[in-house]
Formats: sequence, C-alpha cells, structure tokens
Amino acid sequence: MAQFWLLLNRVSDALGVLTAIPMLAAAVLFLHRARRYRQRLQEMEGQITARPIALAVSLTGLDISEQVRTFLSGRELQCPLRTYCHNEVVSCDSLPGLLQRLAGLKNDLSLEGVTEVHLFYAGPVALGLMLGGLLHNWVPVKVYHLNSLTGQYEFWGVIGATPMRFSLAAVE
Repeated sequence: MAQFWLLLNRVSDALGVLTAIPMLAAAVLFLHRARRYRQRLQEMEGQITARPIALAVSLTGLDISEQVRTFLSGRELQCPLRTYCHNEVVSCDSLPGLLQRLAGLKNDLSLEGVTEVHLFYAGPVALGLMLGGLLHNWVPVKVYHLNSLTGQYEFWGVIGATPMRFSLAAVE
C-alpha cells in the first residue's frame, strides 16, 4: 500500500509541473498583450483627425460642459463642444424618445462631416451601453471617464476602433 501512495505522489508532482508550464506561458502572453494594449491606447489618444468634436452628454440633469471645457483646455484639444443635457427623469417610458434624439444628434454630426468624437457621458450605465451601441461602427469615438477620486477626466478607449485582437491568431 505504501508503494501505491508513493506512486500517486510522483504522478501528482509530474502533473503539477506539466500544468504549471502552460500556465506560466499564458501569464507571459497576457502580460505582453496588456503592455501592447496600453501602448496602442496611448497612441490612439494622441491621434487627432481633421474634424474632431467634443460631445458632452448628460442624462442626469447636470450640465457637464464646463468640466469638459476645462479638461479640453488643459489638454490643448482645439475642437468645438456639442452639449446634450436631458433635464427630465430617465425611465423605461422615456427611453425610446431619448434614443431617437441621440440618434438624431449622431445624424446631425454626420451631416456636419465630423471625423472623430470625444465623448464625455454622465448618466445611467444601461444608457451608456445603449449610447455605445448607437455610436459603434461610425467615426472613432474616444471615451473619457470622470474619475471620482481625482475629479479629472481620463481617456479610457475608443469605440469603433479595436486596439488589437485578443485571439491566438494575433500572437506574433
């Protein structure tokens, strides 16, 4: 019986080593991709197209345009600011009309020939997802997040432009 436990212990050790090797390889791969992803986001943040516009969408009733102007002037981004402020309570009943107005705003920006949007959003998370879906597959939309700890906006990414693919086919 002692031989059985000794054999089982050796098999267990061998399996532990065999599973540790792919895990370490995956960790190195993910760290490498995370670094490349951060570099690509920094590159995308610095690129400006011919006709950019800043879009401040507030569905909370608060006007965020002054915060956005302050951020833009601090970053020396010279682009016009378009503000959409919804002063009524957002509910499931008002949702279709609100989405139609946001789609109309997108259409107006398209007619103006906008080539890039810097999006600043304040409102319910569910509507943020819907707004992202509405703006997807359009011009590059750079999304900024208001960090509640610092009180400053931060660049978080681009809607409609993938910094890199996360598949094994993209491994270099």
